Amino acid sequence: MKLNLKLNFIKKIKIKKHYLIIGGILLLTLFICLYLLGLITLTEEENKKVAENIKRTGRRLKSINYYKPTPSSNNIDLINKDASFVRDKLFEMKTKFGNPYMKPLCEFVTSLKKNLSKKADVSNSNDASEDKIDKCKSLESFLKSWENYFKKHHPKKKTNSSNKATFSKFLQKSGYSSKDYDNALNMFTESLQRHSFTKISKVLAEDFFMNSIGFPLSITRIQCKELISQLEKRINQKLYENKIQSSSQKLILFDEFTTMPNNDQIPYIINYLWFYQDLVSKIINSNIESMPVHTKLNGLRGTKKGKFTVLRYEIEVIASLESIRSFINKLQKASENNRVYSVDYVSFVKAIDNATKLRPPAKRKRQLDIKIVIGTSKLIRSKIRISYYIYNKKLVKL
Repeated sequence: MKLNLKLNFIKKIKIKKHYLIIGGILLLTLFICLYLLGLITLTEEENKKVAENIKRTGRRLKSINYYKPTPSSNNIDLINKDASFVRDKLFEMKTKFGNPYMKPLCEFVTSLKKNLSKKADVSNSNDASEDKIDKCKSLESFLKSWENYFKKHHPKKKTNSSNKATFSKFLQKSGYSSKDYDNALNMFTESLQRHSFTKISKVLAEDFFMNSIGFPLSITRIQCKELISQLEKRINQKLYENKIQSSSQKLILFDEFTTMPNNDQIPYIINYLWFYQDLVSKIINSNIESMPVHTKLNGLRGTKKGKFTVLRYEIEVIASLESIRSFINKLQKASENNRVYSVDYVSFVKAIDNATKLRPPAKRKRQLDIKIVIGTSKLIRSKIRISYYIYNKKLVKL
């Protein structure tokens, strides 16, 4: 009997353990189900939010497309046309800043195109009426082709002869002959000569041309000194012929060296040579009576500002008010010949009076200070400070 009671008791304990295990499993299952239901609920809420955002974005896109249609084939063509126009204008703008080679380069490329048209027996009647933008576009295309060619076929050692040989191969590949090059170089030289006081030899013109398409100048120190001497002589002669200075006066362009310029000074000297010729031309064509003072304000190398080099210069002239106004107007319109000036300061006093010029406040960069004393003479003494801008980056990156 006692044995049966013990067995029943043991069985009851085992049954209770099974119930506990089953209950625990059921509770765990219930917890997992509740957790999964919670995740599903949260996911559904997130999906609803995403769906609402998609609908809202769709409505915005429809609204945007109503005002700005999606890029259809016609719109893409218009966008490409506008982008091309902007690139052309940016290229043209870059050439405005201190680039005396721009017009000669246009003449060079135009000559090559004409010769190629004649070879292809194509009428070139439209070449004569080719406007400035078309020439710039042809020049930009030519220079870009040359730049891409040089990157693939540049010589291991970049010397003057190897550079010229590479360019000759580029011309041959483009369908131009050596005669076409000679004719185009003559056009380049003639165009450059129109803006130069001195005679430009074929060797010097070719050096300027190679510099304009990305190569460094190869002018020697002796050639540079000779060029300076010729230009000084010619400028003084022109100033004397136009009665701006007497025969005893002499304008000295450079006092940075006594005998011979250094090699690292030559590029800066060339910049100043083109600057001087343009400035003196404007002075002569404005009927200035006299130019007693001229001074470099920031040295031979100028001042670098971002992508530009700025040459700051001061001159003092004696002339009528009309002549001074004409001179300043010519400076402001110089971009037509690929040069950009900024007139930073101007002062006026009667030439026959000893009136003291009022200095502008130091904080103001530009100040027009006018002090004219009534008298019989129409001549005015004017001090003018100008900045001449040169774009540092070359049109061709070699």
